[in-house]
Amino acid sequence: MSLTILGYTKDFRIENINVVCVKIEVSDYLGLIGNDSDHSEIKRKNKTLKSIPN
Repeated sequence: MSLTILGYTKDFRIENINVVCVKIEVSDYLGLIGNDSDHSEIKRKNKTLKSIPN
């Protein structure tokens, strides 16, 4: 498996999480997350975000 690091950032929407952005082949990604992608441990949990009034 080959990963190319594209950059680093922070996800401030939920918990101020460090994020690494990478480029990966689709077949390698699917092998990494397995058949049940909704329950993958590398995926951030889906949460309902509240909108901030202007």
